[in-house]
Order: sequence, then C-alpha cells, then structure tokens
Amino acid sequence: MTFSLNDHRRAKAKFAWLILLSLNAFACGKPSKSESQNSQDSAPNANLVFEQSISKSLTADVGKDLQRLRGWNNYKNVEAVNNLKKILNLKEISGPILESWFYDRIQYVVPYTKAIKFSFAFKNEKELVDFDISIPNDSAILAANVSSGLIQGVKDKTLEDRDGVFLHINGQKKQLLSAHKGIMVIGAGYEVKGELAAQIPTVNSIRHISTLLHEARHSDGNIQSKTLGMSHEKCPASVGPEYEGQYACDNSWNGPYNVGAFTSEALAAQCATGCTKDEQLFLLLLITDAKSRILVENKPANYWDATPESSLSPLEIVGFTTFGN
Repeated sequence: MTFSLNDHRRAKAKFAWLILLSLNAFACGKPSKSESQNSQDSAPNANLVFEQSISKSLTADVGKDLQRLRGWNNYKNVEAVNNLKKILNLKEISGPILESWFYDRIQYVVPYTKAIKFSFAFKNEKELVDFDISIPNDSAILAANVSSGLIQGVKDKTLEDRDGVFLHINGQKKQLLSAHKGIMVIGAGYEVKGELAAQIPTVNSIRHISTLLHEARHSDGNIQSKTLGMSHEKCPASVGPEYEGQYACDNSWNGPYNVGAFTSEALAAQCATGCTKDEQLFLLLLITDAKSRILVENKPANYWDATPESSLSPLEIVGFTTFGN
C-alpha cells in the first residue's frame, strides 16, 4: 500500500479518534502451546463461554470476526506471515491455526458494563472471599485480559495463602486454573457502529481480530521469567504525547502489540482489492501506530519467554463458607 503525504494527513484526521480507540488502550490486564494445531471443528464461539448479559448482536459479531479469521487463506503478505510465525513460535500460520491459538488462551468473555465478580478460595479454612473487578466505561478500551493477574494473585504467597480463584458467571462459580483458559472483557470500544462502520467493514473486522489475538497474548508468560501476562510498559515521551506515561508500549519484540500489528499486516492482503482507499489508509495507520509502541529492536534478547505458567490444582468448594466484599 502506497499513498501520498496528503492521503496520510487526510486519513489521520478522519480516523484519528478511531485509531486512538483501537490502540491507545487495548486496556490489557496483567494479566503455549506454540506448535501447529488443527482447526477447531466447532463453529466460532462454541469454545467460548459468554456472560449471559452480553447482547446477542455482540456475541454474533465476535463469532463473525473469528469466522473471518478461520476463513483467511490469502498469504500474499509473506513477510508479515513469517514475522507472525516467528513471534508466536508456530511452525505454520493459517486462519484455523490462529483461531485455535486464540481458543487455547481465552475461554470466558464478560462485559465491561458491570463489575466482574470473583472469589478467592482458602482450602484449609474452607472459605471463599468475594471481590470484583470493574473496567471503565471508556470508548478507548476495546478489550482487557484479566487472567494472568488473577493467577499471580493465587500463586504469590507473600500476599495471602490463597488456593484458587473462581469466576462468577451465569449463576456458577468456575475455577480459573490457568491464564491459558483465560477471561477477556469486551470493552466499550469494541463495536463501531453507524456510518463509519459501514465505510470500513473489512478493516473493522481486521481491527477486531488483531485485538482478540493481542488480548490472547496476555495469557502467555510465566512467573519464573517474570513474563506472566506479557505486560505493557509505560510509554516514553518519544512515542508521542498521546501515549506518554501510559502503559501502552511493549519492551518485548514478541509482545501483544507486535502480535496485533503483524496480524493486521498479514490479513491486509484481504484488503488489496476489496477495500476502499480510505480502508487501506486506515489499516496502514493502525499498523504504523501499533509498531510505534515497540520500544526494542528485533533481537533474540528481546523475545520474552512466552512459556505458559503451570496450572493450578482443581479445588472442590462444596461446603465452603462465603464472605462478601
């Protein structure tokens, strides 16, 4: 994709708010199987548990995005495909493999519109202590992955001697055994509606897919290597005033922002003929913006250890006493 300076300026002005919405904060919480995997045989969303208050339309949108990912078969952007293969440590890259990679890391999808309720479990005391997490109603937030922070909260015995953490969802308490079967919060910025959405349907879907894989990356890493969550770092002034001081940059070459950027680049082949000039410009700006958040060079030392943290032991909580927050 090549464009004139005036094209870039026009597109940046037109889509500035949406670029910030898409990339300013994927709002990732701190919170692999990195071998070639077979496609999930089930329909999109079949491997996800959605909190029942999430609208059917939003559930369907996520399904459509995953279906588009599954159906991706245009691998003309060879450099982006090879980059994605390298940073994810995958032998092969395809739509079904990336879809399976996502499902390996995300199991629960919850809304930002209400507090997400959890319980920490204390085995010896046979107690559950309830708490909740809230995500701001902010259009700059597409999604958040809260999984690895919760796993850290159980394994860090300097805090309390916790034995498990349970998500309250659809009238049940589900134990979170690993960040690799994690919890993603859909934020206020995930959906773009109205006239702008109609103008950029393909790119909007690519934007969603890159967000989903970005968030899934936050389920990787481990405590020993101090990489659990593949977390973001504060952006320096050199990145730009809109990001300075925010946790919106990566000190790893294989972190979430590059996962999103290389995914967008790889999928951009779908836009080569079917997208408008505005869509192509918008996609280019998204990719450029994401790459500007990478604070390190492509060197082996800057590849963080993405090996997943070991799972917690299953815990039976029948008969436990519950204490509210």
